[in-house]
Amino acid sequence: MEWQTYTLHFRQLFTNGFRYLDHCGEFMLAAIETYDLMPGDIKPTGANLTMPEKGIRAGVDSTHIEVYHETPIDAEFFLRLSTGLAELALQNFGPLKIETNLFAIQMLVPMSSEAATERAMLALGSFPDEPNLAKNLDMTLKTRQWHTDFESGSQRLRVSVRPVAFEAIRIHRYNPVLGATPSQTRRAKRLTAGAERVQSYAPYAVFLELSLTEKEPALSTEEKLFTMLMQKAEIAKAAFKIK
Repeated sequence: MEWQTYTLHFRQLFTNGFRYLDHCGEFMLAAIETYDLMPGDIKPTGANLTMPEKGIRAGVDSTHIEVYHETPIDAEFFLRLSTGLAELALQNFGPLKIETNLFAIQMLVPMSSEAATERAMLALGSFPDEPNLAKNLDMTLKTRQWHTDFESGSQRLRVSVRPVAFEAIRIHRYNPVLGATPSQTRRAKRLTAGAERVQSYAPYAVFLELSLTEKEPALSTEEKLFTMLMQKAEIAKAAFKIK
């Protein structure tokens, strides 16, 4: 069974973002005009942007910027949007001091039942002490989760494998209100397009998650970090094969 990409995530933490309160409007206007994003709530504590038809959610405040992309995945667009919004934040809220960049990927293998999910987790391999521990406890091993961190210089990679259940999936469709303005009509259509793009999944799955963080990164290294994450994701997919 093949791993399927489920989500991509970008997060940048920074300091000295005091101009957020004064220039959030300029940031939002530039993001909307450049990337056709839909504005959400704008508050002193943060502002939100969405692109429902592409499964994009973004948020920004005085300390960080974050972008989420849900399946089906367009990795090239996600990277362009993430780096573009980070550049807009630097232009409008700067001078900023970038403290960390993070890219993360979630992949899954759908499972038809809880039992199948547990069998898949157990088949991934065991830690050396698990058989003896189970014997000493006079119990049998039922399921497991795998989680570890790797480090190289200023970069840290976290890899985890875990079972999940899609307990509740709600899909909302929208219609324009009576007498809707053109912008209200377009907003309703985009929100409905976002609902219609949601894929149908099995009720259970095994998740493989990787997050790659770089501390105090040099400027314009987001593309390199994302490329490294995707390369490491391929290695992890080969290491965690589910039959």
